[in-house]
Amino acid sequence: MTAALAVELLLALLSKASEIGAMVAKLNMEGRTTFTPDEWAIIVSADDAARKRLVDAIAAAKAGENPPTP
Repeated sequence: MTAALAVELLLALLSKASEIGAMVAKLNMEGRTTFTPDEWAIIVSADDAARKRLVDAIAAAKAGENPPTP
């Protein structure tokens, strides 16, 4: 895995963390303590996409291949 790809993956994860943080802030502002099913689906989808991208990049690095592009 190249340093550039690692930085891209990190930035993508930070972006998703920021989105989730905004959802938590909204939840708190509204006085709620739980996510709606739709809000939770957004979080799960973001996590699944980030995990797949990371797993694919690691697998490519282990195989000596060029890492997948974003």
